[in-house]
Amino acid sequence: MARRLITGMTVYDATTGDELFHTGNSKDTGRGMMANVGAGGYYQITGAGTYIANGGTDFERANFSIGNNFRIFWDGDLYDELLNSTEISSWNGSKWQVYLKPTVVSA
Repeated sequence: MARRLITGMTVYDATTGDELFHTGNSKDTGRGMMANVGAGGYYQITGAGTYIANGGTDFERANFSIGNNFRIFWDGDLYDELLNSTEISSWNGSKWQVYLKPTVVSA
């Protein structure tokens, strides 16, 4: 099982450790996650781009970008919402919708 030592995003099979998908990036991507946001399939979201995981090694680049900080369950449906900074957003069936965007946040 060879591992890439270059920057970008790599998805591995959890059972075998085989590489399923890789895309390079000119800098460290910093973070990434896989989320089921309800927009048709799972999304791999990183600094290297947003990709739709269609199964196996089939990944296609999404034509939009979404945040990659945290995935949460906010509105009670079975899909993930995304938390970036203090903003919570979700796919509403046709586009991204912001549910919560406070103007003042204090601890």
